[in-house]
Amino acid sequence: VTETGARINDAARTTNEQSGFQFGLEHTLSANQGLMFNVQRQSSEGANQGVGGFNLPERASTRLGDSTQVRARLQSVLGTQYLNEARLQVTTSGNEAASASSAATVVVQDAFTRGGAGITSDSSTTRLELADNFDFTIGKHQMRVGALVEGAFYSNFEERNAAGTWTYRTIEDYLASRPAQFSQRLGTIDTSFSQYQAGFYWSDEFRAHRDLTIGLGLRNEMQ
Repeated sequence: VTETGARINDAARTTNEQSGFQFGLEHTLSANQGLMFNVQRQSSEGANQGVGGFNLPERASTRLGDSTQVRARLQSVLGTQYLNEARLQVTTSGNEAASASSAATVVVQDAFTRGGAGITSDSSTTRLELADNFDFTIGKHQMRVGALVEGAFYSNFEERNAAGTWTYRTIEDYLASRPAQFSQRLGTIDTSFSQYQAGFYWSDEFRAHRDLTIGLGLRNEMQ
């Protein structure tokens, strides 16, 4: 119903769209070196989210999401006993949400909800990983030494119910401008930070007998 008591009969189309692609490449650089490269990308979009039931079309919000991953690996054979593998991986992701209207929310219980959805948000994450493994053989010992460095960067912004929400128990209270409750969230969440960690490791597999292999390893990580 509206302010005049007429019934509301409106429709809005809600959509959810997703798309993505992947690209991979493997290339032999020389007789002893090989390169692998891979890219993955995905994105999504949701329009007119939150509409339906008692929620009028003006309550719609749009939500966006995306993620990208890039990976590269270089393998090198050194002589007959040595193998080196270097890896790089970068991953990014993000999510956004925005209200179609910035108006205050009006809730009339068991009748309708109108006004803005009251949400604005934007978050993103970027991760970087760099690793190197060196495999070699000494007699009956198969050893690996390596290092791993990781970095992550985060940011987040969120604002909810900034324009406030008016709640009415009945349509009569709404027509008479007698709200039962008003709520409003003041302030926003706006944060960003980064995190780093590194690791060093060594492992040894010793074939003591054809039916017995002994493995040892050490790993140290710092953050």
